[in-house]
Amino acid sequence: MKKLLVFVATLVFVRLTGGDSNNNNINNNPQSSTQPSVREATVMNEDEKIYALFMHNEARGRANPSASNMVRMIWDEALEQDAIEYSRKCIYEHDPDRSVGRKFNHVGENLYIGFPALGPEEFLKVSIDFWNNERFNYTFDTNECTLLCGHYTQMLWDDTFALGCGISLCNNIDAGDRVLDIGQLLVCRYGPAGNINNRRPYVRGTYCTVCPRDYWCEGNLCTRSAGGRLCVNYGVVVLLCMFVQFVCSLF
Repeated sequence: MKKLLVFVATLVFVRLTGGDSNNNNINNNPQSSTQPSVREATVMNEDEKIYALFMHNEARGRANPSASNMVRMIWDEALEQDAIEYSRKCIYEHDPDRSVGRKFNHVGENLYIGFPALGPEEFLKVSIDFWNNERFNYTFDTNECTLLCGHYTQMLWDDTFALGCGISLCNNIDAGDRVLDIGQLLVCRYGPAGNINNRRPYVRGTYCTVCPRDYWCEGNLCTRSAGGRLCVNYGVVVLLCMFVQFVCSLF
């Protein structure tokens, strides 16, 4: 068993139609003069952003063992813009400057790359499902994982509440020790960052029993709408939750 991996990016190659087992979409010459470039600058619509948020919150609400203090995530436009800009660089390595000059002192990051290119919602599903499936590599009791689990633990980090993602279809992706001829890249940014201090991602216990003050429980998550945050349930902005929270705060 290996200790919890921090901010790990897993490189995923999908065999091209008609390709061979050597992954013919990979140029193994990292010194190639061909520069990374954006082939298609994907612009996610509101439904796709909500879908990415829904998939994260769905995973958080189904934490096993159950989480007593898991906060519901919201979409953050600043993180989204940062994620979009970084995805446009077509670099498949973590951005070492992702926390510099940002609203959060520490920003987390998950990366995924695949091919052939998919529609944004389908690509989000494949990518986020892949990260979430790392739960099978993680043991909560020992806080250890086999293979990789850092994407999963970032998704389920209890006090990470802000999310923003960007997608680009790239030519000549810089993957450090190699260059990929083409690939679809997803960058998700998280604020504040998880995977810190070698602690577990959340506190085990009955759902929502250790929520912060003025939060209420929705979908097994500590939910708040004050300060501009809206309760979101897969595409439906639940304005009623703002009134419910106000009433609950009176007791």
